[in-house]
Amino acid sequence: MPDFIPSPAVNEFIFNQATVDRVLEDLMTKELKVTGGDRLGKTIIFAQNKKHAQYVIERFNKLYPQYNGSFAKRIVSDVSYAQSILDDFKVAGKEPHIAVSVDMLDTGIDVPEMPMTLRIIS
Repeated sequence: MPDFIPSPAVNEFIFNQATVDRVLEDLMTKELKVTGGDRLGKTIIFAQNKKHAQYVIERFNKLYPQYNGSFAKRIVSDVSYAQSILDDFKVAGKEPHIAVSVDMLDTGIDVPEMPMTLRIIS
């Protein structure tokens, strides 16, 4: 294990298709399910920055087109409809089920259906 890893090397490791795809596939196949085990519980993915959050959403939609772009949403503070997406995320059974965020949700959020685990990509 190296004593120091420069930022560009860390960015290259986490901001690539293979890593993002692997995390999303693990999330969709191995994480806690709700409603009798047939749907993923509410999950927050903390991305490194807004570009990374958008990339995670794009990869999710590419891997899981059957969800029609509504199962996972990016929630960042400078988007005018962020509060509306957040309000929907808090409602059990309502999409989105995955929130990809940068800093906006890291101070705490009350989502009754959310499992005790959070996925972190950063």
